[in-house]
Amino acid sequence: MQEIELWYECIGQYLAPESDPASSTKAGVMTRMTKGVGQHTLGAGIDAYYIASKRKSFLIGKIEMPNLPGLEFVPSEDVSGEKYIAQWLVNHAPEDEPWMIGVIGNASPNASMKVSHPLALCCFCEASSGFDFDLGIVRQAVAIIGELDWKKDIATALHTFQSRQLASSIGDEAKMERENKKLQKAFEKTPELKPALLALCRLPLKVGSGEYEVLSWYNRVR
Repeated sequence: MQEIELWYECIGQYLAPESDPASSTKAGVMTRMTKGVGQHTLGAGIDAYYIASKRKSFLIGKIEMPNLPGLEFVPSEDVSGEKYIAQWLVNHAPEDEPWMIGVIGNASPNASMKVSHPLALCCFCEASSGFDFDLGIVRQAVAIIGELDWKKDIATALHTFQSRQLASSIGDEAKMERENKKLQKAFEKTPELKPALLALCRLPLKVGSGEYEVLSWYNRVR
C-alpha cells in the first residue's frame, strides 16, 4: 500500500523500528499525559496530527521524543495540529512530489490514508471524515485575502454571498434583498472587501469546501 509505505518511510520507522509498517500507525510512544510521561498508543485519546514528507516530516501532539534529522515533534500545547498543517501547506509544502497529511485518533487510520499529489489533488486524511482540496486555490486565496480579517470580513461575506445565490436560485426576493444589504454595508465599511470577495468567488472558493476548511485552520489564533 503506497500510503503505508510513505508513512513508514517518513514517520513509522522512527516510532516503531521493530514493527511492520501497517502496525506502526498505532505504535506505543512516550507521551505527555496528565500524570506525567508514559507509554501510550499513538492517537488513543490524544490526537496526533502528521505531515509525512520525504523532505522533512512532522508529528504534532504530545509525544515526548527527541527530534530527528527527518522528523520533528511539535508540541500541541503550543499550536494546534490544524493550524500547523495549514501553515505548512501554504508556506512549505512541496509542489513537485507527493506527501501525506492527516490526523490519527482512536480509530485505525490505515484505511483513510491517501497520498496527496499537489497542487490540485490534495487530501487531509482522517478516519471517516477526511476531505479533498486544491492547494493552488488555497495559496491564491491567502494572497487575495492579504490583511483582511478572515472571520470578521471574509468568512462572513462568503456566507452572505452564498446565501444570496441560494435565495436567487429559488426566487426568494426578500432574502436576496436582505443579503444584498448586508454585503453593501460590509463593502462600505471595508472597501477592499468587494474586490477580494469577487476574486475569491472566481477561484472558486466555496463555504464548506476543503479549501475553505484549510483557510479557516490557517487563520486560527492557534
